[in-house]
Amino acid sequence: MRIPSVNRSGWQSSNRKAFTLVELLLVVGILGVIASVVQGFYGDFVQGTVLSDNSQSFIFDLRQARNKAMAGAADRNWGIFIVNDTNDYYEIFSSPTDYSDLEKTIEATNYLRDQAGWIFPVEGDNQEIVFNKISGTASSTEIIIGMKRLSRTIRINSQGLVE
Repeated sequence: MRIPSVNRSGWQSSNRKAFTLVELLLVVGILGVIASVVQGFYGDFVQGTVLSDNSQSFIFDLRQARNKAMAGAADRNWGIFIVNDTNDYYEIFSSPTDYSDLEKTIEATNYLRDQAGWIFPVEGDNQEIVFNKISGTASSTEIIIGMKRLSRTIRINSQGLVE
C-alpha cells in the first residue's frame, strides 16, 4: 500500500494533473475577447460584400440604360427611377421624355437586397436619372447606397458617365 507524501505546506500531494478554476476562467475570457474581435471583422466584411454587390448591380444597370440610350434603342431616352421607401428599389425605363411621360415603359424593377438601402435620395423621396438618346448625356447627380456603418457614393456626370 502506498502512503501519500506530505509537502512542506502540510498538504498531501497527489500526482493528478488538472486545470484550476482560475486557469479555465482565463482561457474562457481570452476566447471571448478573440470571438468578439473576429465577429466585428466578419460583420464588416459581410456588410461590405453585400454593399458592393448592390452597388455593382446598380452601376451595371445605369451603364446599360446609358448604352441603350446612346444606341437609340426604341428611339427613346432611357433611365433609372429610384424609389426610397420601405422597400428600396429602382426601375429601369424608356420614355420619349422622362419618367413622368405617360408613354414610358418600365423595363425592369430591381430591389436592393440584404438590408441595403438608399441614403440619398432620402427616405420618402424619389429620383430619376435620364440618359438622352444618342448623346447619352444626363444631369449630374449623386446616389448613395448604404448599410449600417458603410456607404457607397455613385456619381453620374453631365456626359452620363458613371463613376
